Amino acid sequence: MVQKDVASERQKAFLKEYAIIALVVILFFATWLRAQAVSQRTTETFDEKVYLHLAGQLMHDPTAYSMVHVYHRLKAEGKPAPEYLKAPLFKHPPLFPYIVSLAFRIFGNDRKTGIYTSLVFGVLTIIALYYIAVFAFDERRAILAALFLAVEPVHVLCSKRVWLETSYVFFIYAGILFLILGLQKNGRWLIASGVAFGLSLLTKEFAVLSCAGVALFVIFIIEEIRSKRYFGLFILLSFLVVLPWLIWLYRVYGQEGTFLTTYVKSLVADSNINDAGLQKHIRYILLGGGSLLITSLLLIVRIFCDRILSGAKHCISLCVNHKSIKITVFFISTAVCVYGLAHFFDIRRFFYRHSFNLSQDMYAFNDEPLTFYIDRLTTLFPVYYFVFISLLFAPQWNKYNILFFFVALPPLLFFSFFREYECRYILASLPALILLASDALIRIYDICKNCRNPLLRFVRFGIPLLVIYLVTKAAYFDFGQIVKDIVIWQL
Repeated sequence: MVQKDVASERQKAFLKEYAIIALVVILFFATWLRAQAVSQRTTETFDEKVYLHLAGQLMHDPTAYSMVHVYHRLKAEGKPAPEYLKAPLFKHPPLFPYIVSLAFRIFGNDRKTGIYTSLVFGVLTIIALYYIAVFAFDERRAILAALFLAVEPVHVLCSKRVWLETSYVFFIYAGILFLILGLQKNGRWLIASGVAFGLSLLTKEFAVLSCAGVALFVIFIIEEIRSKRYFGLFILLSFLVVLPWLIWLYRVYGQEGTFLTTYVKSLVADSNINDAGLQKHIRYILLGGGSLLITSLLLIVRIFCDRILSGAKHCISLCVNHKSIKITVFFISTAVCVYGLAHFFDIRRFFYRHSFNLSQDMYAFNDEPLTFYIDRLTTLFPVYYFVFISLLFAPQWNKYNILFFFVALPPLLFFSFFREYECRYILASLPALILLASDALIRIYDICKNCRNPLLRFVRFGIPLLVIYLVTKAAYFDFGQIVKDIVIWQL
């Protein structure tokens, strides 16, 4: 037994010493893979043209954040134009176009500059994910998670487009990393975490879905954070960073009447198209009211509810530690795992080339079931099957497993419920799902390694081979097919 412990310690020391080398190799590989994908692209999506146009405008006039003139030009030419283009301000917060415009100033106003801006954020997310896994788990899970995200088809696809999703997802996971550092190391990291979450909201309003998951984690799971010296700044900065955009919105729309009604009217001009009106009502509420509500709620908890929350946490702790509750959690998670694998498992998805439907029609998948995203993700990257298996270990999860679950679930539920099937919409969920899958794989490996059954001990050698196979399969993903058909799902 002592020899096993010594060997285990040696392995951990070896990983800590050389894990950074593995990360560097993974980053080079991820950059190369995305550059290869970029070299295959031939066509711009409409949204890419919009972001590039806005960035070009902002180079010359930092307040020129409108596409009204483009809307009228398209209409005059008899071309289709989305109604949201005629709003006085573009529908999304402006941080990403500003970043692209800055890149234009440095590297030149060129489409490739916008592409590589998105690509850089994609690679930076891999670094953030690696260190999140290091501090939440260990180096083994960190290397595995970084490797999986490096080849994840949806993440690669979004990294090679001039879309704002890779940037706001990076800010979310940078915020999570700084939050963990603030809990484990120095409370000052909470300041950086608050700024990062604010920047994610300043990039895309739907970042509040994942931020809401973090807020739930902070309120109900982490007790010690409220005693941190910089907790107040963490809350305040996450709102203050978004405040300039909210002020800008008020100055543009508030003069015409009430801010809420005027802004919502401008967003729901195309309400007869694919329930866009309902979506955009929610978009405003999420950005303006949602971030303020979360901030206010956390402040109330901090100032007034410590005693109540302490008592509630004590009751929850007694329940969670009760044997019958743990057994119940185990059976529920096992049932979900078995159902998920039985419903979605298809051996053909493990084949080296597995085809799936592509469509240029942006409403082609509106009538799909609520499970559409799960089905697509497991088709593109079978590693996601291990997210179901991770549920088997739910009674043994640490607090960070719960955090990743809270972060991943809201975007998946929200966009599935409203049947908005675009891969980039759920990009914020994917790194968290990968962390859960990586944790499950390492747990299975450790169980097989420590088991006395010779067959199971032999199975552990198959896990690294499976990882290598899935990574090479994803790296071999046919981006040329995507370029030919322009879109995957609803792009």
